[in-house]
Amino acid sequence: MKNNSDIFHSRNYLFLNFIVLTGYLFLYPIITKKILPSDYGNYIFAHSIALIVVGISSLGLKVGYKRNFFELYKKKRESEILLFTVQIFALLVFSIVFIINKIFEKNIISNFGGINNIENFWSLLILALMFDSISKYYLIFLENKLNSKKYFLIIVTKNLIYFSCIFLLLFKNYGVKSLLYSLFIANAAILIFVILSQIKNSTFHFNKKYILFILKISIPNTPKILFGQINSKIDKILIGSISTFSNVGIYTIAQSMSYIIFQITTSVDKVFITKTNKMLFNNENSKIGPYLTSFIYFCSIPAIGLILFNDIFLHIIIDEKYHGSENVIIILSIYYFSLIFSKIASTQLVYAKKVWLNTNFFILNVVLNIILNIPMIFYFGLIGAALATLFASTISIILVIFYAKKYAPISYEKKKIFIILLFIFFASLYSIIVKNDLIIINSLVEHSVNILIVIKFLLFGYFIKIFDKTTLKKIIKI
Repeated sequence: MKNNSDIFHSRNYLFLNFIVLTGYLFLYPIITKKILPSDYGNYIFAHSIALIVVGISSLGLKVGYKRNFFELYKKKRESEILLFTVQIFALLVFSIVFIINKIFEKNIISNFGGINNIENFWSLLILALMFDSISKYYLIFLENKLNSKKYFLIIVTKNLIYFSCIFLLLFKNYGVKSLLYSLFIANAAILIFVILSQIKNSTFHFNKKYILFILKISIPNTPKILFGQINSKIDKILIGSISTFSNVGIYTIAQSMSYIIFQITTSVDKVFITKTNKMLFNNENSKIGPYLTSFIYFCSIPAIGLILFNDIFLHIIIDEKYHGSENVIIILSIYYFSLIFSKIASTQLVYAKKVWLNTNFFILNVVLNIILNIPMIFYFGLIGAALATLFASTISIILVIFYAKKYAPISYEKKKIFIILLFIFFASLYSIIVKNDLIIINSLVEHSVNILIVIKFLLFGYFIKIFDKTTLKKIIKI
C-alpha cells in the first residue's frame, strides 16, 4: 500500500468481506438443516441461469462506466450525470428484458422442477438480481470516489437485511422461498436507499453522448461477461441437467467452503498485484519472483488447512444431508489456490498490452470447462465436475504463464514454489486416501498427522526464509 489512506480503505473492504463470510458461516448450518438438497439445488440451478440472463442484459456497462468515470471524476456535476445516465439506460434495457421474461415465465419455470409451484418465482428472482445490478453502479461510484465508509454501510446493511430475513423465514418454515424473498427484499431495500441518496446529492440529466462512449467500450466486453457468467455457473447447471438437483445443492455447499481460499487470495492481491504492477513499470522484473513467493506461501496455508481438516468443518457447520463432498472440497481447494498464478500472469499480459491474449485464454478455459464437465459429470458425478474445473483451469494457467513469461518475464523462485506445490499435492493425496478409507486409521491418528503436516509446512516457510518480519507486518496491516 502506498499510503495510510490505501491501508484505511483496504481495511474497510477486508473487514466487510469478513463480516459477509461470518454471516454465511452462521447461515449455512440453518440452510442445510431446513432445506432439502433437492430444493436448494433447484434454487441454485435457477439462480445460476437468472444470473446469466441479467449479466448479459447488463451489456458490460459496468466496465465502460468504471473506465469513463476517471475521465470525468474531477468534475462533480459531470460524474453525477454519467452515473444517472448509465443507471437510466440500464433500467430501460432491464425493463425490456423483464417484460420478455414475464411473458415466457411459465415456459421457463417448468424447467425448474420442485420450485415451479412458487408463485412469480422467476419474476421475483430476475427483479431481485436486476435491482442489485442497478445498485452496483452507485457502489462503483462510491468505490471510485474512495468513499469506503458509505460503501461499507450499504453492503453491511444489505447483508444484515438479507441474513435477518432468511433466518426469520427459515424458522417460520418457508423453505426455499426464504432465499428468494430475502434476496428480493434486501436488494429492493438497497435500491431504494441508493435512490434516496442520489436525490440529495446527484444531478439528474441524461446525456446520450456519455452512454454512446460507454457502449463503445462495454459492447465488445459483453462476450467476455457472457463467458464469465457461463464459466462460473456451468458446473452447477450441467450437474442439474445431467445428474440431480440434490447434487447441485451438495456441490454448491462444498464450493462455497472452498471459495474461502479465493476470497483470501483476492484480499491479499490488493497488495501484491499493485506492487507487481509497480515493479513491472519500474523495470524491476528480477525482484518480482522473490517478492511473490511469500504471498504464494501464505495463500497456500488456508488451502492446506481446508484440504486436511474439511471433514471437521463439514460435521460442525453443515447438516448431514449435505455430507459426502470431502473429495470435492479437496479438489476445489487446489483449484482456488491455483488461481493466484492466473492473477499474476494476467497482470503480466495486461502490462504487456496483450489483453486479447488474456481474453482468449479465458475463453479457452470456458470451452475446456464445458467440454470436460459433460463426460466427467456423467461418469463421476460431483467429483467429475470438480476435476473438470481443475483440469480446464490448469491447462489455461500453464498456457497463460508461458505467454506471460514470453511478453513480460519474471523469475519465480522455482525451488520454493515447487516445494509449496509438493506440500499441497501430498496433503491432498493423504487426505483423499484417509477420507476414502483406503488406509484405515482412527481419527486421533489422522488429525495428529494433519497437524504435523501443517507444523512442518510452517517450519519450512520459516527456515528457508520465505517470510520475514517485514512481510508479516504488511500482512497484519492489510
